[in-house]
Amino acid sequence: MLTLTDDKQQQQPTQNQTPAGGAQLGDTGAAARAQSTEMGSAVVVGSAADSEWAFDASFTPALVTALQNNPNLSVDEVLHLISDRTLVVNDPDQAVHHPTLAEYGQTAANTSETRGGQRLAVFVANQNYTSIGSLQTPIAESTSFEGAMTGRGYKSLGVKQDQSSGEMAGVYTDLIGQAQPGDDLVAYYAGHGAEDGLVGRDYSSTNNDMFTNGEVAEVVGQATTLGAHIRFIMDSCHSGSAVQAVREQRANELAETTEGLGERLRLAGFEVLTHCKSKLMEHFHARAAALDPMDAQIAQLQNNPPPPGNAAQAQAHAITLANLQTARTAVQQRFDQKADRLWSGMTFVLGLARMALAASTDEDIPSVPKTIDDYRTLGTQLDFIDDLSNAVLEPVDRRVSEDQAN
Repeated sequence: MLTLTDDKQQQQPTQNQTPAGGAQLGDTGAAARAQSTEMGSAVVVGSAADSEWAFDASFTPALVTALQNNPNLSVDEVLHLISDRTLVVNDPDQAVHHPTLAEYGQTAANTSETRGGQRLAVFVANQNYTSIGSLQTPIAESTSFEGAMTGRGYKSLGVKQDQSSGEMAGVYTDLIGQAQPGDDLVAYYAGHGAEDGLVGRDYSSTNNDMFTNGEVAEVVGQATTLGAHIRFIMDSCHSGSAVQAVREQRANELAETTEGLGERLRLAGFEVLTHCKSKLMEHFHARAAALDPMDAQIAQLQNNPPPPGNAAQAQAHAITLANLQTARTAVQQRFDQKADRLWSGMTFVLGLARMALAASTDEDIPSVPKTIDDYRTLGTQLDFIDDLSNAVLEPVDRRVSEDQAN
C-alpha cells in the first residue's frame, strides 16, 4: 500500500517485469464448481488508480468508518460508497487518490448478505519486506478491517502477515476451498503494490515475488464459478490495474454472449474506453521515464552540497542545480502540454459515449472532466474512464447474470 519515499521508489516493481515461477493457484473446490448451479458475483476494489500511490491511514480507515457508520448497508453498498470518493491525504507530492471498482454477476438477489450461507474473510498484511522498504500500517489496518468484518458476522480466517506471493496464493485458495455456493467471501490485501500486481514479501531486483493481476482475476473467477460471492479489496499502490484486469476479463466473457446490436455496441464502446485508458497510461510512463532521472539528479545535488569555504565550488554547484531545474521544468511543460492535447482529443469521443449512456439509463453519469488537475498521475481522467466503463458493461452483465440465474 502506501507511498514509498524517494529512496524506496528506486526499488519499486515496474510494469514490465514478468512473473518468475510463482506458485500456481490450486483448483480447490473444482467438483463443487462443476456441480454448482448458483450464480456467483464479484466486487473488486482498488484503493488507487492504475497510476496512483495509496497512502497510510487513508483508504482502509475510511472503509472501516463507512462500514461502522452504515450498519444497514451491505458490504457491496459500502464499497460503492467508498469507490465514489476521492480520498485526500496530506502529502506534498500527491494529495489525492481515487479508489476504483469493478463488479460482475450482480442481480437483485445477490447484492446483499441475506442468503444464509457462510461469511468468510481473510486478510493479507504485507508490512515487513526483506529487500524493499517496509511499511508502517498494513498489519494495524488489516486488524481493524478484520474487526469491522467480524462485527458484520464474518468468520475470520486470520490476518496473514508478511506473505510471499506463493503464500498469498495459498491463503486465497484456502478461502475458496472452504466456501460453498451462495457463501459470502472477503479477500483483502494491504501492502506494496505495482502495476503488475500485489508485491510479495521477498520481492527484489532479482526476485519478482509478485501475486499478479492475472492471479487476482483467477481468484475472483474461481469463487464466482463456485457460486460464491467474493469481494476482493486491495489497499495498495496501482491497485486499479488489478481491478482493470478483472473488468477486461469480464468484458471478454460478455463478448461471447451478447444479444442484439445494442449489446454489441456497448462492448465496442468498452474497447474504445480501454484504448483511451491505455493511451493515458502510455503518456504516464513516458512522462515518468523522462522526469524521474532528472528528479533523482536534482535530489542528489540538493543532498550533497559542496563543503563550506570554497566560493567557486559553491557557485558552480548552484549553477549546475539551477540549469538542471530549468531543464526539468521545460521537459515537464512539454509533457503537460502533450497531456492537454491528448485529453482534448479524447473528450469528444468520451462525451458522445456519455451522452449515449445518459439517454439509456436513469443513473447519474458523471460529466467528462474538462481539464487535467494532476498531470503526474492523470488520476481524475482514469477514474472517469473506469466509471464510464462500468456503466457501459453493467446492463450487459446484469442481463447475462439474470439469464444464468434463471
